[in-house]
Amino acid sequence: MPIDPISAITTLRALTASLVDSITDRKQASELREIQSIISSLDAEYFRMRKEGLKLETDYAELKQRVIPLETRMAKAEAERDEATAELASLRSKLAEFSAEEERKKTNRLPAESEKMLLELSGIGPRVEITKDRLISHCGFPQARGDYYFDLLCSAKFVRMTHGRMNVGSFWAVTSGGRQYLVENKLI
Repeated sequence: MPIDPISAITTLRALTASLVDSITDRKQASELREIQSIISSLDAEYFRMRKEGLKLETDYAELKQRVIPLETRMAKAEAERDEATAELASLRSKLAEFSAEEERKKTNRLPAESEKMLLELSGIGPRVEITKDRLISHCGFPQARGDYYFDLLCSAKFVRMTHGRMNVGSFWAVTSGGRQYLVENKLI
């Protein structure tokens, strides 16, 4: 069972005072007074440390209260940083796309997706018929995206409709301009 320091010091003080009163030998009385002095010093040190401990507890509580708003601000700043990082990544991606589009425009190159469709269409033999929708599906593009890249081929006059069938659709083939594009850009 732990001993309370104040009770121990009080008990020691009482016992030494009792011993000092009962001792007649001066040397022993002097030594007991020395012990009393040390006990008083310990008592004073204990109260000083206790007072300092209470001050530290108060300071800790105050600091803890000051930390809470700082943690909130830090969490908000981290969220803003994450949002800015995501926005920066998005902007970098758009810049890369824009740069690629600008480069393509400078060199008069089609987007890679249109080139893939043109290559696929050029590899199909003259007796094999393919519709635009089957070509888009064969290349693995979503329909709307494939329509866009196929329209670029039509605008550049690299593909032409050969014929159509009711309930099937139009069939397409590569034009001589399309084959020339593939050769000049070293795609075939």
